[in-house]
Amino acid sequence: MKSSTKASSTEEVEASAGWYVYMVECADRSLYTGIARDVPRRVAEHNEGRAAARYTRARRPVRLAWLEAAADRGAACRREAAIKKLPRAEKLRLIGKTCDSVTMDARLRGHDE
Repeated sequence: MKSSTKASSTEEVEASAGWYVYMVECADRSLYTGIARDVPRRVAEHNEGRAAARYTRARRPVRLAWLEAAADRGAACRREAAIKKLPRAEKLRLIGKTCDSVTMDARLRGHDE
């Protein structure tokens, strides 16, 4: 059974033996998708730079935006690949943000999305 949730902080996610697919929002408002067993630890690694993905190293800090449980590592990898193929607007819908509000917010901050 798949369970997904919008996450506002890593404290809301307890480490377990299961696999998770997660999305973090980077400082430049871009989204990064990954898999992990221990999501709070993985988000901390992204923020500390150690064992961080090359993509997130230059875009810190990151914050956990979305999380979904997976049955096993294979299922997590397949879901991660599917999410990475989605356009940004679909990813934003998945995490519960509307494309228009994020685009407007970015324009107000002087960034184009």
